[in-house]
Amino acid sequence: MLSGIMTQYSILIIDDEANQRLMLEQALRSFDADWLITTAANGSEALQLASSQPPDLIITDYNMPGMNGLDVIAQVRD
Repeated sequence: MLSGIMTQYSILIIDDEANQRLMLEQALRSFDADWLITTAANGSEALQLASSQPPDLIITDYNMPGMNGLDVIAQVRD
């Protein structure tokens, strides 16, 4: 926090395995409950979320059906 300004950082977690998404989300919330954490089960869902709210950080699984994690990151950057 600088000069009384509070920034809420956003994190997008992408993983096709629900238990992995939940575990990572809970671990991150234990560090800072004020982070805005969203999750996606696949690349297309992630792209939809990122288009409406660009995340500050993306944590993604690499091997997912349809679109791998690097493809998702490349499309978000574009």
